[in-house]
Amino acid sequence: MATTSSHLPDSQSKQDQSLSLISNAGVGTFKFTHSFLVNNPNVISRLIRSDGIGLHILAEGGMIGVEVDASKRMYQRRSFAATRKNMRGRVLDWAEGRIDRAWRMIWIMGPGGVGKSSIAQKIADAMRLDGRLGCCLFFSPRHNDSTKIMATLAYQLAVKHAWYKHIVTKRLADDPNLLERPLHIQFRQLIIHPFQFIMTHDPSILDRPLLIILDGVDKVKGEIAQCELIEIIAEHVRCVQKFPLLWLICSKPEWYFKYLVSQTDFPIVCEREELKDETEARQGQDDSNVRGPAPGRFVFADAVMRYAASPKPAPPQADPNDWQLDCVVLGPMGALEQLTRDVQSRVTDRDMRTVVVPMQ
Repeated sequence: MATTSSHLPDSQSKQDQSLSLISNAGVGTFKFTHSFLVNNPNVISRLIRSDGIGLHILAEGGMIGVEVDASKRMYQRRSFAATRKNMRGRVLDWAEGRIDRAWRMIWIMGPGGVGKSSIAQKIADAMRLDGRLGCCLFFSPRHNDSTKIMATLAYQLAVKHAWYKHIVTKRLADDPNLLERPLHIQFRQLIIHPFQFIMTHDPSILDRPLLIILDGVDKVKGEIAQCELIEIIAEHVRCVQKFPLLWLICSKPEWYFKYLVSQTDFPIVCEREELKDETEARQGQDDSNVRGPAPGRFVFADAVMRYAASPKPAPPQADPNDWQLDCVVLGPMGALEQLTRDVQSRVTDRDMRTVVVPMQ
C-alpha cells in the first residue's frame, strides 16, 4: 500500500533517495513522480530500449542462413576461368567507383552451375573487407519466402550500421506491424527512407555507397514475387540516379525476366552481364566449324554426321583394311580427306578428264 506525504520520515531516507533517483531519471515505473511513500518496497525497474525491440522484430521476421558467411549455406569454391575473373573484376570496378557508374544496378544472368553464386561470393568478400558491403541474400529452396526479404536485408544493415539501426528500429518500435505491409511499402519504409535521411544529413555517403547482393532471385517462391522484387528495385534505380545503395542481382535467364528487360514503357535500367556455360560455348564453336564448310558439300556433312553418331567412328562406306584409315586420330574431316586422296590415287591420268573430284 502506498500513501502520499509531504514530509518523509528519517528512517526511510535511504529508500527515498533510491526512489528519487528513479523518479528523477524520467524512466521506469515512477517516472516524473514525487512526494510519495512506499512501505517495504521491493522495486525492480527494467528499461527496454527501442533498438532491442526493433532488432528482435527483424530477426523474427527475416531469414537466417542466407548471409555471406552463413555456416549453413553450402558454398562451393571453384577455380575461376578467365571469363568469370573478368566479370568479377568489372563488377568490383563498378562497385568501387573505378569506372563510370551509369546505373546503380548490375544484373548477371546465366544458366545453373556456371558460377553466378561464386562470383557473388567473391565480390561480397572483397566488399566486406573494404567496409562497403551492405548486405547479402543468397536464396535457396529452403530460403525463398518473399515476405521475409526486406526484414532480412534490414536486419543485416542494422547489425552493421549504427545510424541506420537507430532509424529503422525506432520505426519498428513505433509500428511493430510494418512487416505485415506489402513488399513495396516495406522497401520504402525499411530501406529507402532511412538512407534518404542519412544521405540528407551526410552527403559524403554518396562517395562510398553500400552494395546489396541478391543471388538466385529465380529461386524466390512464385514468378510474380520474383518479378515484383526486381521491378521494385529497378523502379527506384531508374528514378533516383544518386543514392548510397548499389544492387547486384544474379539469376537464371528465365523467360519472364527477359520480358521485363525487353519492356519499353518501363524499362529495367541496369548494366546486364551474361554468363555462359563454357562447355556449351566450346560446343557452339565446334558446331560453327562444322556448319561453315558444310553448305553445298553433302558428302562432307554426311561424313561428319556419321562420325558423330558412331561410337567407334569410321568413314562412310569405307573398309579400314582397304584404305587404312584411323578416324579416331584423324577426326571426321581428316578421315574424309584421306578417303578422297585415296580415291584420287586410283584414278588414272586418262580417266581424270571425266572424273569429278568432290574435294578441292
